[in-house]
This record gives sequence, C-alpha cells and structure tokens, in this order.
Amino acid sequence: MKTNLNLLLALSTISLFLLVSCNESPKVVAPQTPVNTIKIISPPFDNINIQYANYEVDASKDTVVIHHSGSKLMIPKEAFLDANGEVVKGKVKVEYREFANAFDAYIGGIPMQYDSAETKMVFETAGMIEIKASSNGQAVYVNPKNKINVEMNSFQLGNQYNTYQLDTISGKWKLLGKDKVVQKDYKDEIAKLPKIPRKPKLASYYSFTIEDTFSRFPELAMYKNVMFESTNQNMGISCPKITVEEAEDGFYKLSFFISKNAKKPIKTLNCEVVFKKGSDYDNAIKVYQAKYEKLIAKRGKMKSIILQEWENYKQIEKWYFDNGLMNVFIETEIGYLESDLRLVRLLEINGFGLINCDNPIAYPSGADITANFIDEKGEKLTLTNLTLVEIGRNSIFQYPDSHIKFDPTKNNILWGITSNKEIAFLKAKDFNNITNYSGNVTIKMNIHKSELKSFQDICNSLFI
Repeated sequence: MKTNLNLLLALSTISLFLLVSCNESPKVVAPQTPVNTIKIISPPFDNINIQYANYEVDASKDTVVIHHSGSKLMIPKEAFLDANGEVVKGKVKVEYREFANAFDAYIGGIPMQYDSAETKMVFETAGMIEIKASSNGQAVYVNPKNKINVEMNSFQLGNQYNTYQLDTISGKWKLLGKDKVVQKDYKDEIAKLPKIPRKPKLASYYSFTIEDTFSRFPELAMYKNVMFESTNQNMGISCPKITVEEAEDGFYKLSFFISKNAKKPIKTLNCEVVFKKGSDYDNAIKVYQAKYEKLIAKRGKMKSIILQEWENYKQIEKWYFDNGLMNVFIETEIGYLESDLRLVRLLEINGFGLINCDNPIAYPSGADITANFIDEKGEKLTLTNLTLVEIGRNSIFQYPDSHIKFDPTKNNILWGITSNKEIAFLKAKDFNNITNYSGNVTIKMNIHKSELKSFQDICNSLFI
C-alpha cells in the first residue's frame, strides 16, 4: 500500500526536543549575506514542490529536532544572530527541507550543474538540505561560535562526495570541503545508552543471601538486606569465599570458591538483586527511585530520540521504494543495507541556504542526437525541462534543447514538459527502441494526460 506524500509532509511539523545546558557565550560578529533564491530556484511545476518543515525553537536552549525523514538537527543555544550581529533571544522559526535523491532536487527546481575546468558536469547526489531561520518575521543568521549541526540520512554509499553550498545570486556551487559519512547501527545506538541498574525485585523461594561487602558497588551498598536470585536454582551451600562482579544487563556474577586461596570457582551464577516482601522491598524501591530518577528520565529521552529517528527513516525509505525512486535512482548503486543499518552524512552549518553532498560527474556519452519529438498522433512536440536519467545513478541530466547525449548501453528514462504543462515521457523499454545514435532522430513520446496533483502522481507516471 502506497503512503500518501501529504501525510509524510504533515509529519514534518512533528519534532522531538532534548534540552541540555551550554555555558559559553559567543562574541558578536557580522551576519552573513541574506539568502535570495528568486533568480536561481525554478521548480518545473507550479503546484508541486518539496515542502518545508517548520520548527519553532527556543534560542536560549539547546534543542534536538527530528525531521520527518529521520534526520537530526542539533541546534545549540544562542545559535542565531540578528542583522546587527546580536545574539537572538526568544523563539526562532527554523524552516528545513531535504532532497534525498536527484528527482527531489528536480522537483524543487534546484540547479544541479557544476562547472569544473570549463567543463559542464552534473552532480551525483548523496543528499541535500535547505535550512533557513527567522525571528519575528526577520531573517536571522548563523552564529559562527555556536553552529547548527545536521545528521542527514543518506541512501548513497561511498565517500567520494564533497559538500557544496549554493550561491543563489550567481547560481554557482561553492566547494566547502570533504563529505563526512558514518554508518549507524540501531543495536549499537541502543547499547550505548546510559546503563541503569535493574529495578529491585521481590525475593522468592530461590533467593539467597551472602556475607560479603558491596562497597565496590554503590548501587548495592545503598540498599539494606540485599538478596540474590538465580533462576530456578536454590543455593543451599556455604563457601569461605564468594565474589560479586558486575555482569551485563544489570545482572551480577557470583563466583563460589571452595577455599579462600582457590583460583577457580566451583560454581558461577548470574543473579538479580531481590528483597523480601515488606519493608525491605518497599525501602529498596524508594532508594532506587531516588537514586536513578534523573538517569532514567535522561535515558528515556535519549532512547525516544533514537526510536523517532529510526521510525521516521524507515517510513521515508518505504515511501521511496513504493514510488519507484529507490529502484530508479539508488538501488543499483547501493544494493540493500541491512534493516538495522543506515547512513548518516554530517553537516556543519556555516550559513543558511542550500547545502549538498555531491560528486560532479560527466554527461553521458556514446550517442549524440538531435531529437524531433512527436506525440502518439505524430504531431510535433515542443518540450522544456528536458531531462534524462540513467537508471541506478542518483543524478539527472538536463538539456536546454533537443540536442541529447546518452549512453546506449544503459537503461534510460527521458521526459520533458509540454506547452500544456503535461509530462511527455519515454520509459526504459521504449527508450531502448532508439537505434540511431547520431544525427536527427524522431522520438515518439507518451503523454500523461491526467492532471498532476502531487509528487506521487509524477512518480507513478515516470517510475512505476
């Protein structure tokens, strides 16, 4: 069953906050130049775009925001400056959106061309974000002393990517540096959460006591009348030497020695801490709650953030699979990651705007044609936004006119926009019918006649 994109976009208003403290105050510095995207950003459809998620944050507190994709924004206190370079106080509106693949960038109208040594190239993307902020309706700017960091989910393997920022006046991408990518493991993230000793349990028939000191274990020394229990084992023995060691998951390993000088125990048990019903157990619960209340709350918040990241990530991943985007743009490149693994690219925000993790690649070669487009009735078509995709590459190749270069050994998809704002397209099976690789070539395009109302409609027409 396909997920409605509007539902996903609605999720963008949901955020999860973790508040911590930060003491250093920044120095006042001049703000960055305001972002102006009017001249450069040009979405191909007036009614369809990648929507911003809006988050309201308290500028005086450290905040963690979980985006609907599962990406994480870490916003320190005093992260924003006003036009005078003064630290912003109070509420700040943060607008954020992501482009996980080249088609997202196409829908957003983001230019993905890059000039290198006077050679026109195209970005193969591992993901892109746009972030901006305002306070009381006025743009605010990055505080270089307290920078925002973003952990952006990525579906693209590889470390060949750089980070770039778009100059929205010139339309040029500025190289920022090398991309940083990490692979996250769900089990490892959960395992690294602060450990909390097990909650005291009621003693049973199998519980027993030992005469030993617990000074090495403050979590035990704070209790009175401690007992131990190992599942379904009744300890009725007495040994001159019994040691207690911390084990995994809040258990304790008890080792029983036949003599004080013995080096090898005659028995070892993994045990839980238990107490007799009544005042011993009631007091133990009170001590436990008083001791670990803050730690339990902190761990709970940290775990909630991890769970939200993974839940959102899996949801958006499924949406991309269901709508053909993973198969067309990514699957051939990365294969399938294990279900408990995900890629995260680390971005430090030096200035608001469009920031990407991309690798410039050359336009395809092998065939060089001038296309004469016709519809199913043989009537001439004039197309704009002419776009070609090589299936399995996270990039799009756009052409200003009907002069097209492509690799005939690849599976390609071609589309453009008609004068009636309809999509004229050629899927891979039809594209493979092109057998002339030079000169003038007549290409009959399919036309999507129904009104395109959503991102999902476009995916259905091109990729499903």
